[in-house]
Amino acid sequence: MSDMRRSTMRGAGNRARSGSLRGRAGQAMAEMAIVLPILVLLVMGIIEFGLAFRTHQIVTNSAREGARVAVVPSSTTDDTRTAVESRLNNSGLNAAEAEIIFRCTDPNGNTTEGAICDSSGHETEVEVGYCHRFFVLAPLIAAAGGSDHCDELGEVDLRTNSTMRAE
Repeated sequence: MSDMRRSTMRGAGNRARSGSLRGRAGQAMAEMAIVLPILVLLVMGIIEFGLAFRTHQIVTNSAREGARVAVVPSSTTDDTRTAVESRLNNSGLNAAEAEIIFRCTDPNGNTTEGAICDSSGHETEVEVGYCHRFFVLAPLIAAAGGSDHCDELGEVDLRTNSTMRAE
């Protein structure tokens, strides 16, 4: 008789437990529905900011390469522009979308825009700007103000410069 009582008790306990498990599954689904969009947004934000950082590094390296070419003796503005554009294109960015500015500063501090220096002691600055477009976070970037140099909402101007002295 005691075996009979045990089996009925086990059955009753399983029924009670299965009802509470169904409630917990529903609770887990509700929690997941709340947390999942936030988690996806966080992961996409990490990916997009990683891509923006990569683009900034490419722009920085391109400006540095342009400044290095600019201070080589007998280098021209076209040589420097070609070096910057080549670095951008080889890194997967569209060089036609980049803004490239040259400045020559003499030892007295006088600056000439649009030229590279060919005299010893002069410094050549190469500035490169590139508009990076965010995809998923574009509405947030647009709400934050975007950039003055970029045309579309959700774009950020990644601008950097490099200066080298001609020796």
